[in-house]
Amino acid sequence: MRHTGPDGGDHPPTLDEVSSNLQAGVDWVGKRDLPDIEEWADFVAVPELVRRRLLSRIDERRCPSLAHAFPLSKPGKAEVRRMAWLHPYDELYFRIVVGRVAPAIEAALDPDVFSHRLAAELPAWAVQDPREAFRLRLARGKALLADERCNALAVTDLRHYYPSITAGVLVEALHRTASPRGAITLIGELLRELEAMGAPAGLPIGPEASGLLGNILLLSVDEAISDLAQGHVRYMDDSWMFVQAENEWPEVYDAYTVSAEALGLEVNTAKVALYEKGSPAADNAMQHAQIAYLVSGSSPYRTPEMSTEDLRAQFDGHEPDWSLVCFHLGSLRHARSAHGLAVLYDHPEILQEVPRHAGQYLSSLATSKRSRGKVDPDWLVDQATGPRTSRSLTGQLQACRIASRLRLGNEHGKRLEELATDISPGCQVPLQAWAAKAWGSSKAHSPGRAVEYACHFGDFSVRRAFALTIDPSSSTPSRRSCWHRKLRSVDADLEPTLARIR
Repeated sequence: MRHTGPDGGDHPPTLDEVSSNLQAGVDWVGKRDLPDIEEWADFVAVPELVRRRLLSRIDERRCPSLAHAFPLSKPGKAEVRRMAWLHPYDELYFRIVVGRVAPAIEAALDPDVFSHRLAAELPAWAVQDPREAFRLRLARGKALLADERCNALAVTDLRHYYPSITAGVLVEALHRTASPRGAITLIGELLRELEAMGAPAGLPIGPEASGLLGNILLLSVDEAISDLAQGHVRYMDDSWMFVQAENEWPEVYDAYTVSAEALGLEVNTAKVALYEKGSPAADNAMQHAQIAYLVSGSSPYRTPEMSTEDLRAQFDGHEPDWSLVCFHLGSLRHARSAHGLAVLYDHPEILQEVPRHAGQYLSSLATSKRSRGKVDPDWLVDQATGPRTSRSLTGQLQACRIASRLRLGNEHGKRLEELATDISPGCQVPLQAWAAKAWGSSKAHSPGRAVEYACHFGDFSVRRAFALTIDPSSSTPSRRSCWHRKLRSVDADLEPTLARIR
């Protein structure tokens, strides 16, 4: 990774950039589908140490290093997304260099693009809360549909959008903005090297920085249809187009298809549709009809018991509507109600199909003194340590995440320890890291064994996870100092993490 000087956005990361990006990125890395095991708290505490290690990695051409692809199931479908699990230093660096082009991206986007808009100033940039972005998109879509010049709504989607984005095409799109040229070059090099290191092809799915880059690639598509449609609302590659008459749609669709294909992208024809204004289908295309009713003033207050029955009804002999499953889990999460546990125990596929939503619900109970005792540890550990498939892994990761918030017993802890130290081909690094954290909160944990595991496991994420299980007050100061020296000699990149046990 080259750094030629202070101009052009290609200078080495400054302390302000490192510190600001660590603090601003905490919320994202803690809530995404593959959350960081410590939400960067160990890095945030000592930004100067993190910068030192980051600069060393850049100088030694170890940025980026080994990356991992981790499967995430698509609800109700046989396919999976390939998420990116990056080395924490690599993700931080990715965030820093993309932050240097963030203002230019923001300035180049049409106001009716609602995905990943900036919500904070540089260098501590962050994107807008997706819930607020969805609310704004819906309001704008309704306003355009209500316009007397609009008589039809079209929806479009691109197939495998992030995996189809090549570094070369993305660099060309960035050059159309006022982005610093040096930063653009760094981004292109980083994406190519990440793929060579094992990250999924295309734009990595997961990092907050990818959202900004995914937004700007479709700038030429936005421009191609801007003069043809009455309105165009976009959230990443998901577009709503508003046309004056249905016979105008073929011309708009042709412009959309040609401009997308010029970028090497393929239209997902299965998700392309045209709806007449005023039809229930048009309204439902913008907002799930039943959810729209449930959040409206027309719907009566629903108790947790009612939400639980609504959730259970999704599994009464038919294919569940996973959007409604997520909605009802959200209602139960906000109420911190344990009523939904029975449905989750009866239908563990929920954890597999919508792992993040199920994990958020369980987390709301695990962090509540009133409810945490109602979470069945046997069921939770069974889910975490059961047979692994490409569709189960993210749910198992979430089960480990919840287990780390409970004080599990010795036997449960031993099972999590076995998972964390499993070196068989089917056990992936993100799951091992979370299993290590869960073991660390159980009664089976031993600081001495944690040190040994951190010394002998080859992946930084797992070593860091084991190191983080060592309580800063464990043993004597001299013993902790010995642990610190031993672990640092194994991997100097652990220094920021180890600072807490000195």
